[in-house]
Amino acid sequence: MHGRFDDLADNYANIQANLSKFRLDLESINMSVDHINQKLEPHEVNVTEPINSSCPNGFMNISRCCYYFSHDHNTGGIRFNWKKAQNYCKDMGKMLRMTVNLAEVGTGSTCPNGQKLMGAITSRGKYTWLGATDITTERTWVWEQTRETLEVSSSLWAENYPDGHQAANCLAAGMWGYYRRAYLDDKPCTDTNFFVCQIFD
Repeated sequence: MHGRFDDLADNYANIQANLSKFRLDLESINMSVDHINQKLEPHEVNVTEPINSSCPNGFMNISRCCYYFSHDHNTGGIRFNWKKAQNYCKDMGKMLRMTVNLAEVGTGSTCPNGQKLMGAITSRGKYTWLGATDITTERTWVWEQTRETLEVSSSLWAENYPDGHQAANCLAAGMWGYYRRAYLDDKPCTDTNFFVCQIFD
């Protein structure tokens, strides 16, 4: 009887020792995670600036321009085909009494820094609709809101793109190449993707 009791006492002591070691390991892991998060924070700040009073609720301030990333809303984000995504942006504009459309990269004088917008898309890692098409004239890409032309020679395009001819007339940005950054790509307008809205007022 005493032998069995001694065995149980030894087992209990071993469990307690292992539990203490587990707690120490967990504390060490938590400290490592905190350290990693601290390292990541400056990168996040470089990609986007905090939302401020100049942007409506739900929009993100990037270089003093306001963008709505559908990736960040609802569970798992919001995805539509190109036309429905554009209508979603416009309807939001009506509610806000502002001009809102699918986002443009580097157009106009108010939001010239397209690289920061592309960086924000890169950080989300998903195909994302933007506001240009070549529906009217093949290989003449026009931004819907400003009516400026997106040159097919732009360095923003992925290598050998656009290439979809009449089968792919709507503009998206997606991860591409060795450096894993977002480039422009022509996609079928019926595809379902995330999207970015922009305030143009």
